[in-house]
Amino acid sequence: MRRIADHAVARGKRRIGFVLGAVALDVSEGKTRDRRLTAEKVGQVLPAVGGKDDPTRSLFSMEAKSNPAFAPLKKTTVTMVKGQYKMIYYTGLESNDSFELYDLQNDSEELHDIYPELPVSAEPLKEELLEELAKVNSNYQKD
Repeated sequence: MRRIADHAVARGKRRIGFVLGAVALDVSEGKTRDRRLTAEKVGQVLPAVGGKDDPTRSLFSMEAKSNPAFAPLKKTTVTMVKGQYKMIYYTGLESNDSFELYDLQNDSEELHDIYPELPVSAEPLKEELLEELAKVNSNYQKD
């Protein structure tokens, strides 16, 4: 199942995006089904919209405009924020796959990539991000 937050409210001519629920795309058995899920069914509500702050929770976002809609994510940028760290993974681009890591507590403007300095310390974050990406892509593997 793939979750994609996609909801916006129109205010005049500006669109302000926020999460109310999620869309679940089930691609099993060669069929695609779109089911709207509420925050209660998906999991925790984000702190910005009234949920509790949980520093152990990982938050993910991605940009995959160049990736086919119903295919594994091979050409994408995936971002994971956990605690005070933000990891960004670039894959399928013209250059080799790469990672960036930022300490949001000490570098809120994300000016200093600390991944080259701390590759061993960043390994658990990298593994978690790649595991989640593999879970998403597993929906597209043929048995």
